Amino acid sequence: MALNSTTTKQALQRIAESVTDGRAENVRHRQEQLFSLHTTLARDASAICHALAQKTKGSRHDEAKKEAEVEYYLALDAVRHFYDSLDFDEELENEYRVANGKNYQSRRVGYGLVVIRPLEHHSRFYSIIVPLAAALSAGNCVVVEMPKSRPGDENYDIDIQLWTILTRSLDSNIFCFEDDIEEDFSKSDLESAFVLVVDQRSRNSSESSISASHSLVSLSDAPALAIVDRTADTKEAVRLIARASLIFGGTSPYAPDLVLVNEFVKDQVLDAFSETPDVKVEVYDFTDRHGSSLLAKIESNGQRDTGSIAVLPYSSLIDASHLVIVTCQQLTSIDSDCSTQLLAGYFFAEPRAAKYLSQHLPCAISYINQIPTHLLVGPAAPAVTVTTASPGLLYRYTTAMFSRPRPQMTEPPPRAFSIIDHHLTGEKELRNTQNLVSLATKPLRPVVRPSNEDVGFFEAGFLLAAGLNLTPVHLFSHGSTMMLGEESASASYWAKCGREALANGVEHVVMMGAHWATSLPNTVLISANPNPSKSPVAFVAPHKYKSYALNPDMAFIPTIQSHLSHAGIASKLDQHFDWIHDTYLVLIRMFPSGCPPTTIISANYAYDPHFHVSVGAALRPLRSEKTLFIGSGGSVHNLYRNVWGPMLQYRDNFAQPTPPEPWALDFRQEVIDTFCAGYEQKSPLPKSIPYGREIRSSSRAAAPGGGGVGGPLLRRKAASLMKHPKYRDAHATDDHFMATMFVAGLCGSVEDVGVEGVLGAEDWELTNMCNSQFTLGGWD
Repeated sequence: MALNSTTTKQALQRIAESVTDGRAENVRHRQEQLFSLHTTLARDASAICHALAQKTKGSRHDEAKKEAEVEYYLALDAVRHFYDSLDFDEELENEYRVANGKNYQSRRVGYGLVVIRPLEHHSRFYSIIVPLAAALSAGNCVVVEMPKSRPGDENYDIDIQLWTILTRSLDSNIFCFEDDIEEDFSKSDLESAFVLVVDQRSRNSSESSISASHSLVSLSDAPALAIVDRTADTKEAVRLIARASLIFGGTSPYAPDLVLVNEFVKDQVLDAFSETPDVKVEVYDFTDRHGSSLLAKIESNGQRDTGSIAVLPYSSLIDASHLVIVTCQQLTSIDSDCSTQLLAGYFFAEPRAAKYLSQHLPCAISYINQIPTHLLVGPAAPAVTVTTASPGLLYRYTTAMFSRPRPQMTEPPPRAFSIIDHHLTGEKELRNTQNLVSLATKPLRPVVRPSNEDVGFFEAGFLLAAGLNLTPVHLFSHGSTMMLGEESASASYWAKCGREALANGVEHVVMMGAHWATSLPNTVLISANPNPSKSPVAFVAPHKYKSYALNPDMAFIPTIQSHLSHAGIASKLDQHFDWIHDTYLVLIRMFPSGCPPTTIISANYAYDPHFHVSVGAALRPLRSEKTLFIGSGGSVHNLYRNVWGPMLQYRDNFAQPTPPEPWALDFRQEVIDTFCAGYEQKSPLPKSIPYGREIRSSSRAAAPGGGGVGGPLLRRKAASLMKHPKYRDAHATDDHFMATMFVAGLCGSVEDVGVEGVLGAEDWELTNMCNSQFTLGGWD
């Protein structure tokens, strides 16, 4: 089957000549080659399927025969697809577009020579035929690497069939086999601008075993991830995952390497796997919930055993011989560990949850509630680059991947570009319109946002149903007005935080609440009333707040404005603003003996999360100047969905006639996972707060992979919560969540990576309102 050196040299000489003369570019020639290829493959169907079945391992005879037929069908379907994509009349019309005075902006030309290094251990037939057909359709000559093999070798039978069929059906001037690409091609050959290398074997795009200026590298060792959410059909999810791990010998790069399972459905998933006789399940029990990157470990793993599944909790060590199932409490927090590029993600969940999960994980492709069988045949899709434009979702490769853009333009440019010639040559055309500078400075169409100006304070209430020694930052949920008058775990924690602040010499307090916002674009207001009053509150005895003296920090306002201005954020003073319970309620509890100098900053009615993050980031340097920042909002705060009866009838805001609804519990957990990532829960969570046990994130020192919750990732995670499928249930409007963004900005610098997060207290009010009290950083 191997060529001798003389034959090899002659074949390469013919290929080089054909690249120069351009015969492969002719559309008729391309059609004829694909037609001949399909005809010959169809004629030898029985022999090809038999060879494929002989190669398949780990399957019974009937299954091997069916899988061989699937691979054969998909390969020939790809040839048909690329053949049908060629339209002679359209190609001819496009070729003469410029001659007829029309632009040919979409023109693409083949590289010239495509060198294919196919997979060796999985879907070898498909892995050769599909890129070959795609390369031919784009007008290229092709060389396929096929090392010498002997009877009994894994690929001997199918390689014999491919050798015979392809050399018989394709023009020898544009196609040949080579034993060893690296031996037969020099480094300068492969780095030629006319050569494209298709490498299906490399571990990643930066470590391709062949150096080439232009390449399509399949990320064969990038992990594939499956996620089973609590909203999933667990039996169907397990069926698909198990099937993908077993079919085609279990060697597909798209077979799941890691399975993340929500703890709520862990038992259901394990029970479903126990009903799958060909899948081995091993359960490991570890308590460590943090460590070095999961996917970095997965990426370094070797070949796993087909059909062997291990069940481990989050971030445990991974045995390379198993498909791993990891259990975690809330799946939407896993993006913190996913810095590794994922080959594919399979998301088993209801559509809204799947949408949220898939958009925050770096998957090359995401599938919702499915693992398509066709995906398990063939190589990993090549990494998408600027020149390849878009991934080949159905056939792995596209014609565009094997060609380069070469637009031809003959029509004059649009007037917006042509007027500059008139301007430079002094022609008078612009006198009838405007001068060039006026045209350049013409205002853009305004960004249209829905107005929230008609929502006042009362209506808004009911519509809502860490270098330097930096001060900690508090994210408090102020809850209902009755939190001012009733004793609670939150009130005790606020008092503790106030005592610590005074003991450490805090000189300024800066707050962003939830009930004050401005409609001015990209602007915040700053409280500048030297003698502010307090807006009255319901269900609280007046003596508990009326006599408390507020202390506006007028001298600190210029400092705040200077930092905001330096960050490009406009601010205006409001000299008539009276303080609202979202701020003074907390201050009274924190500093009962007297209010420290305090400044309040408004939110912005656009409720853009990134803008409010920027406000916090702009003021972050002040944390080194004995300034305590507090965001006062709510973890779960939707007044429409609260149960008001006990409060209205009995003045009991803490009555819980029923447990909180699932949507409230779910979103509350997501907020905890954002600000206390990697925590270890030693006792049942409902008991942990009332009994005074704090929930803490893993600190940098405690976690081998680096812990904490601060840094730029905190900004991303906090902002992404507003796209969570349960967010709108938890927050009817956005005002009570802007304090969260403010705090994320205050603790979102790279210098904040590793900052510890603490859930210090929590109370539930009105059945569905969750008042979680967080602190990021500490006085140490």
